[in-house]
Amino acid sequence: MKEFQATMAKMTSSLVMMAILMGYTAALSNNTFPEHFTFGVGTSAYQTEGFGMEERGENIWDHAILANPKIIEDGSNASSADEAYIHYEDDFKALAQMGVTHYKLSISWSRMIPTGYTDNIDDITYGTTHYNVLIREMAQNNITPVVVIYHWDLPQPIQDNGGWKNESTIDAFVTYARKVFRYCYKAKYFITFDNPRAICKNGYGDGSLAPFSSNSGIDDYECARILLKAHAAAYKAFKEEFADQNGAKVSIALDASWSIPASDSEADIDAAERRNLFEFGLYADPIFKTGNWPQVVIDRIDTRSKAEGRQESRLPLLNQTERDAIKGTFDFMAIDFFDTKLVADDKEAEIGTPSYDSDLRVKISNDPEWTVDADDHAIAPGSLRNLLKYLKNNYNDPEILITAGGISDDNGTCNDDHRVTFLADQLSDVADAINEDKVNVFGYTYWSLLDSFEWTKGMMPHFGLYAVHLEFETNSSRVEKKSAKYYSLAIKEGKPVDPAELTTTTTFSTSTTTAYPTQPSGASTESTGSTTEGHQSGAGNSYQPVGSVIFLISLIFYLLK
Repeated sequence: MKEFQATMAKMTSSLVMMAILMGYTAALSNNTFPEHFTFGVGTSAYQTEGFGMEERGENIWDHAILANPKIIEDGSNASSADEAYIHYEDDFKALAQMGVTHYKLSISWSRMIPTGYTDNIDDITYGTTHYNVLIREMAQNNITPVVVIYHWDLPQPIQDNGGWKNESTIDAFVTYARKVFRYCYKAKYFITFDNPRAICKNGYGDGSLAPFSSNSGIDDYECARILLKAHAAAYKAFKEEFADQNGAKVSIALDASWSIPASDSEADIDAAERRNLFEFGLYADPIFKTGNWPQVVIDRIDTRSKAEGRQESRLPLLNQTERDAIKGTFDFMAIDFFDTKLVADDKEAEIGTPSYDSDLRVKISNDPEWTVDADDHAIAPGSLRNLLKYLKNNYNDPEILITAGGISDDNGTCNDDHRVTFLADQLSDVADAINEDKVNVFGYTYWSLLDSFEWTKGMMPHFGLYAVHLEFETNSSRVEKKSAKYYSLAIKEGKPVDPAELTTTTTFSTSTTTAYPTQPSGASTESTGSTTEGHQSGAGNSYQPVGSVIFLISLIFYLLK
């Protein structure tokens, strides 16, 4: 009986997760996408390439994992990952199978320049040859390359000299970027940095990502200053040296976590906007608006710095020369969007050890009715559309490319109905933002093409439209999920399509994607207030419980008694 109860308990745990992930439905938009709209998927080098590590230098993730393997939750590492370095033809088959029109991929700095430093951008390395072939093959197959120059994998020798806290890294980055421009000349879009907030706030502030350096409220701001200057310098180098070679466009991909006031109080409304400005505006405003930090951010940090007895603000000054150099260094706006939070005002923290959180001064939570995925991202209906309207109204109506958005699970199932519904919901938000709100969005990128190495979470959270089975010796190591078939149908139709239209004749594997353990991720959801945004009509989205699943769970609990 105990064995039976244990088995049933495991089944119940799995069904609870299924209910969380499947517990919503999307009412589709009737709008279509413009003819020029581009659909794509994304990956990053370190998360997928694996094989061929002897052909590149050490980066900050290699170094950190070797020093302390326990920083990766499931004990995995990226030595194999998806072996995209040698199986890229399988990836191309997947791209063709879906019919995507662009592919966002990142370049490994340590493959292009193994030591991180060079005086000669014409040096031929394994990386220059590999990426040159990759980009040219994509262009030949009518897939537009969106090339990310830096996605979190700094060469270790550069980190040894201070990394993104050292001004000298700017010159090293610009040299590397020039080499990318030189050898990836077929790319139509270049992204200098993907998610600079994670690079600085998590890499040098709270120490939750490589290089795992913790000096919150000081080093994260200095990192932001140096990174913005590096972006501006690379943008300038492209315009002066490479713009004529193919007319490519350049930008930076900013992570945009949407903030919803936890109540209709003025304090909570101000807190939500304050979080938008700290999390997004800190990097967006200098480039897309004023050349300087948001005034709210300047004032908050200056006030607390003075209270700490400092002569100068912990937020480094951007002088007029730097502001002029940074402002306007974009050809379009690129955004990553994964998460939404309820935001409430918080009491002022005691003056003491500086921190980003004390400067920000908010309380964040999730509405209990929202979906929270295996990577702790809260998914609230209508938020993407509202974010897009916010960007239109606050950043002078830019052209927008959504460069990442996705939902994860912890079991790697290929019968991923939750991801199908997520895609239907997100595409509805985008279609309505374009047609009804007149937001100038020209493309959407699902993250990710493949289940891959998700940083400190390891191989456990699965974002991919394709599972990866490296043990397969024939055909392809990439296995199509139901969501890939749905995305392909939406691309073909040029509009969000009803998930019910998806053919039911295909049998999808329910295997996990790799041999690595997939432990449950218990995301908590606390609520400090209520909001109407997560339940508004917006794009016609509504999240509804799956009655049959809930009934089955209740029945199992009854039997266990």
